[in-house]
Amino acid sequence: MVGFCYQKYKKNLNVQIFSGSTMIDDLTVDEDIVDPAVNITPDPLNALTHESTLPTKWFCFEVNGEILEDDITVKFKLHDNNYSNGFMTKTALAKINCIALVPKNFIDKHDPYKSLKRLLLENDASRKILKRKFDTDVILSLNDHNAMLKNEGWFQTWISQIKNKKIKLSDLPLQAQILIFDRGQRSSCGWWPTNPDNYKVHSGTTHCSVADWIGGEFKIVVPLIRKFNVIMCDPYAGTKKYGKIKYARGFDRLFNKYKTINTSR
Repeated sequence: MVGFCYQKYKKNLNVQIFSGSTMIDDLTVDEDIVDPAVNITPDPLNALTHESTLPTKWFCFEVNGEILEDDITVKFKLHDNNYSNGFMTKTALAKINCIALVPKNFIDKHDPYKSLKRLLLENDASRKILKRKFDTDVILSLNDHNAMLKNEGWFQTWISQIKNKKIKLSDLPLQAQILIFDRGQRSSCGWWPTNPDNYKVHSGTTHCSVADWIGGEFKIVVPLIRKFNVIMCDPYAGTKKYGKIKYARGFDRLFNKYKTINTSR
């Protein structure tokens, strides 16, 4: 599954998908793909855990696992702007949302009610952890996380001061304590079927953020691993390659739509 957002100028977008040296598909996109997450969340992982923030169009491919190598690479070509005499005021842009690898039999057997039950159990577990650590059972909303991201400088300063033992976590406002704790919890586990924190975005020799809108030519590389006899996008960011793996629940909508399309033919 590949999801991205696209703002067209005049020409069409070309997208090529590879695993190692093997091309999986070559796409031409001739219209905008809207980003519902604009002004909602700048965090790619948060976008995948909330169904309302997924792109309006996705691309799904059935791939034989035998052709998959050590990564999936998606290449974008957007030579589409009004550059003239050293000036440019308009250009086509694209932004990756997700690159995911899912066993087909998992989608075929996907049960949204079981997924909802699992989500409720996870929320209940989160409340118990917060109650035990902060004496509160408030679950932070998407808006709370956005507030953290908009004040990223402050949070990074606080985290640095806590690490250097200049302040204690308990010295901060309660919401800040919970947000910092929640961020630590989120980064300490893996995410399936994909973890945007693990994407490598390259525009020439420049390393870009997953959240960036980019023009020209760029590519996203996602490493693959073999775990539980399943080939998957590496769920762990950083050097840690073990521990709990959580499910990004925004995929419920995609799995349900895929099943509907393929059973209505």
